[in-house]
Amino acid sequence: MDKVFEIAQKLKWPFAIAMLAFLVYKYQAGVGELLRSQKDWGYFLLGFVLIAICAGLTFVRWYLLVWAQEFDFSLKDAFRLGGFGMLCNYGGPGVVGGDIIKAAIVAKNQQSRRAVAAATVVLDRILGLLALFMVGALATLFIDISSKNGGAASAAEQQIGPFGSIPMLDVVWWGLWIGSLGGAVGLCIMLTPGTTQWPILRKMVGLKYVGKTLGDLLNGVAMYQTKRRVVAVAVAISLIGHTGLVAGFYCCALSLKSAWVPGLWEHYFFMPAAELFASIIPLPGGVGPLEGAIAYFYQLSAPASVTTATAASIGLGAALAFRVINVAVSVLGFAYYSLTKPANESTVQEVDSATKKPERKPKLELTT
Repeated sequence: MDKVFEIAQKLKWPFAIAMLAFLVYKYQAGVGELLRSQKDWGYFLLGFVLIAICAGLTFVRWYLLVWAQEFDFSLKDAFRLGGFGMLCNYGGPGVVGGDIIKAAIVAKNQQSRRAVAAATVVLDRILGLLALFMVGALATLFIDISSKNGGAASAAEQQIGPFGSIPMLDVVWWGLWIGSLGGAVGLCIMLTPGTTQWPILRKMVGLKYVGKTLGDLLNGVAMYQTKRRVVAVAVAISLIGHTGLVAGFYCCALSLKSAWVPGLWEHYFFMPAAELFASIIPLPGGVGPLEGAIAYFYQLSAPASVTTATAASIGLGAALAFRVINVAVSVLGFAYYSLTKPANESTVQEVDSATKKPERKPKLELTT
């Protein structure tokens, strides 16, 4: 199994580059035309500013979640490790690879309740995902899904399922609302006092190997229950952050000055599905899957007057501009991390060595 993971680690970037190269080759005519056309650099700069601010908001959100657990953790630490994690997304699987590194480092640098410290990263990601679904669900109130199902894309491209009878945009609509309502209910249950004392959970605390860790996590949840306003503020920050992030992507699309671009509410509708798709495909930073998903949804959103190839080219061009800005923000975040790194903080190498399994010794050794 270790050999399989080692091979997968080596092939992740070749797969990502190959997928991206395939998309560019498939729509090379349209992408080439966009590259040669005049750009609106004002929109591009506005997109950069919005995306950078929204990245900073995610760091503030994580800081609040860690602060609520009363750890020795400053806002500066959140920005440092958050910026480092953004760049690490391009080294780990999917767009959550940086979260794994952040969780490992923050847990390594805590003297106690390390599982809770690492769990703050998981909760931070969950709140971000919940906000993503909620923003998308809100967008469905401002667009007509039925008209989009009859656009320029072919019936085969618009439908999904074993019988090809479910329009893709309807699947996205239901997914957004189910995810939003389900996530909100789950969050309310988590923050309801007394849930950590449920008999089934208390019995699990007594388990031999995972009981102590589970007990620490339940105590962490209980602490959040006493600071529900902090969690509510974190959710509000998530909503503002994702609203600004999608608006930043929309600015990237407008900077291409193409003849057609989906509306802002349409971006709020399909971007959550595209980002979720990029998250579950284990390629670094979601490179390839994100661009492909956006090109696909641009096709589905295109009116009859715009060909699917043209729509996909515009979507791919906007996604590439968005990628350039994301990489630039990640590099700035890593620069801040490198320039402000304290001497007593564990390095990534130390975290890796601490989590690696010890080498097995042979059962029999020859002696002389």
